[in-house]
Parts: sequence; structure tokens; C-alpha cells
Amino acid sequence: MHHGSIGKILTFVGIFILVLSQNSFAQGFDWQYSSRLPSPYPRLFLGGSISGIYAFHTADIYSLGEEYRCGDYKKGIETGMTFSGVGEYWVTGMVAVQGMIGYKTSTTRFTAETEPEPFRRNGEEFELIREFAMDVYQKVLSIEAVVKYRIERTHAHLGVGIKTDFVLASTAEQTETILSPVEFTQSIKDPNGIQPLNGFQGLLLSPLISAGYDAELGKGFYATPRISISLPLMNKTSAADWTSIDISGGISILLSF
Repeated sequence: MHHGSIGKILTFVGIFILVLSQNSFAQGFDWQYSSRLPSPYPRLFLGGSISGIYAFHTADIYSLGEEYRCGDYKKGIETGMTFSGVGEYWVTGMVAVQGMIGYKTSTTRFTAETEPEPFRRNGEEFELIREFAMDVYQKVLSIEAVVKYRIERTHAHLGVGIKTDFVLASTAEQTETILSPVEFTQSIKDPNGIQPLNGFQGLLLSPLISAGYDAELGKGFYATPRISISLPLMNKTSAADWTSIDISGGISILLSF
């Protein structure tokens, strides 16, 4: 074999190895502008995220104090939104570390329906049924640290991490609603209005797992739909048992830097 042919083969092998090494940082995307002049793939991505919250709460609200005993509140549903800044660094083509810092606002509603209360009016018998509701309003600074693993040959990924919530404000408001008889139906808000929620923890730690998919929008630019589930490690209040299972679903837009 001629020396010229050997040189061409070695050059080809060298370029091929270089391309492979760069592809290991490609997050599965082909972002080369030229196959003849391969360039390094970006590792650092920054962007923003918006996500919705849906959580299942279990609590003994009665233990918080007399002001929360209008109803026997046990189960609640939380809904809300989180707006975050996101940073992602790809350690290899398969593994990335991700950090998010965001502002969350949410409402958790607890309801409790009373037993029927018989009464008579104008000689006619009725059953009075009332529903008490407590709305808990929260504003939270939320920080997440996640290790993200890309599933081989796909753009899907799984993640595991920790979420830290700093509770900035926590208030509650109660409402009484007459459900029956229908001609008496009305809602009456607590005359005390919105009040601070006593004993709520200022710091909550929650391990989380997540799954998502990186969808290319252009070279060095992608969107990531993602869903995560987290479970706080401690009670939400110091005065009562209060736990939750938190589900979050949203989308991030990331750009290479």
C-alpha cells in the first residue's frame, strides 16, 4: 500500500474519531455545521421554564388551632404555577447536571361536608347540609438540583434530584357554603378574612424523580417537556401532620452558551 493511501486512511480515521468524541457531547443532536471541519458541541445551556403544579395533601388541620376548626379538614388539592430560570451542563453525552431556581405561587383547597342537620320551617321538614372550605395560599422560592440521564439512542431522559422550597408567605382563608336546601344556597366567607397560617415550615426538602424529552428547535437550541414527582421529607407544619405528593409538569427552553 502506498504511503499516500496510508496517510489518507489515517487522516480519515483521525477525523472519524474526532467526530465520535464530539458526538459524545451532542445530547443526541447532529449540530455539526461541516463534516469536514467538526466543531466542539456545546455543554452549557441556559434558559427558562414554566410548569404547572398538582399535589395531593393529607393533613390534620384540626390540630393547628381553634381558628382552623370550622371543618374537619383532612384531604386537599394544590394547584399553581412555577416560573424558573434553568441551567444545564452536560458532563458527557449521556449525563447532565441541571439546576433550577423559581418562584411558585399556589392554592391548596381543603373541604369538609357536614352531616345533614334536620330542621323544620313553616311546618315543612328540611335537611341542612353545609360545606366548609379552607384555601391555603403560598408563595415559595423553589430550587432544584437534578442529575439527568439520557436514554441511549433517544432524546428521552430520566432524572433524580432534590428540591428545596423556601416558603416566603403562607396564608389561609375559610368559607362556609350551604349546599342544601337549594333555596338557601349561599357562600359566607370567614369575617376574619385571609390570615397567616400558623406553624408552617419555612424550609422543605423533597427528593424527586423526573422524566422528559429533549426536542431540537435548531442548532444549540432545544425544548424539554418534563414531568416530575416529589415527596417532602418532613411535615409541612410544626403543629400538625401534613404531607403531600407533588406532581409538576412543564416545559423548558434552553440555548447553548
